[in-house]
Amino acid sequence: MSARILVVGILGLVLAVLWLMSMVDVLTNDSRYRNGTQLVWVLVLLLSGPVGAVLYQCLGPERPHIDDRPPPGRQARLDAITDPWSEARPS
Repeated sequence: MSARILVVGILGLVLAVLWLMSMVDVLTNDSRYRNGTQLVWVLVLLLSGPVGAVLYQCLGPERPHIDDRPPPGRQARLDAITDPWSEARPS
């Protein structure tokens, strides 16, 4: 019985931290959102709690992908820009 309580407590703590991080991100982030606006996401987080936090992390602001651009001042290597559907593999 106590193991179940411990698991539920840890899960609740993780969801509470995720909700708090999402709320701080919404309130401090002025970036573009894929779905909705900042006000919409604040309302979603306030009204739906942890479920809203998971939705925000999945559907919220646009986040840059690591592989989108090379670092500033550097150019992408030509061999790194290949057609993934081509049959020829570089050797």
